[in-house]
Amino acid sequence: SGTTAAPADAPAPAETPAADGSAEPATAPEKEPLDPEAAAAAAAARRTREDAILAKDIVRVSAPSQETLDADIAKHQATIDACFARLNAGKVAREARAAVLEETKPAVKLEQDKLEALYKVNNDIIAQRKALIDKAKATRASHGSHNHGKDSHHRGANDALKFPTSLRDVKTLADIDAKIKQLEYKQLSESLSLAEEKAIINDLKFLRHKARRALQAKADEDEQYKKGLEDRKASLEQIEKLIKAKDAEQKDAWDAVSAQKTVIADLRDQQTKKLDEASAKDDAVAAAK
Repeated sequence: SGTTAAPADAPAPAETPAADGSAEPATAPEKEPLDPEAAAAAAAARRTREDAILAKDIVRVSAPSQETLDADIAKHQATIDACFARLNAGKVAREARAAVLEETKPAVKLEQDKLEALYKVNNDIIAQRKALIDKAKATRASHGSHNHGKDSHHRGANDALKFPTSLRDVKTLADIDAKIKQLEYKQLSESLSLAEEKAIINDLKFLRHKARRALQAKADEDEQYKKGLEDRKASLEQIEKLIKAKDAEQKDAWDAVSAQKTVIADLRDQQTKKLDEASAKDDAVAAAK
């Protein structure tokens, strides 16, 4: 009748309300007509592609025989089996090496603990020796300071007894008696000024009443000083003996450390040897596969 039917999948036209309010079916918009030349060209291109496909030779591959399939499968299965065999051999070797480490580990740790203990003994001896050396240095320093203050120490004792400067040459009891006679003679035989007479009286008074106590105090101080030197000397000698003893102890301790290091090195060598043997077995198994 001259009209074109709408495609099956085209949407239904929407209804539009009529003037009286009832719905009326809407008409579909008309499509623009195709260009005849473009349509003819597209159809020609499609036929060309189809002809090219049909013109190609179809390669037909014959199905392999069951025997060929079975042979190929067997060949690849052998390769897979060989790989699994090598992996299993490596696992066995690794387990063997782990067993070697587990077996030798306690012995190595035991000897290592012994070495640590020997190191501690050696370090303790070194610390003790250093303490003795410091003590010896302090003792020597006290000798020097004591000797340096000897004269001032004695001067302090004389000052405490108010030993006159004019009587500094008095050193012994005999000197006291001689000085008394000398001053008495001078007092009687010479013409003295009042100041000189007064000085002689004061010196005689000191010589008769204080000089002997002053000399005794000085003698006590000298004896105490001498005893202090002797005590310090004995202490220093004792310290030096202890230092020599510590030197011998340290030598023995270090020898023990060196010997223990050798024990550990031997254990390590044995451990390495067993590990090498396990690796060699692994290589032999792998080569056989």
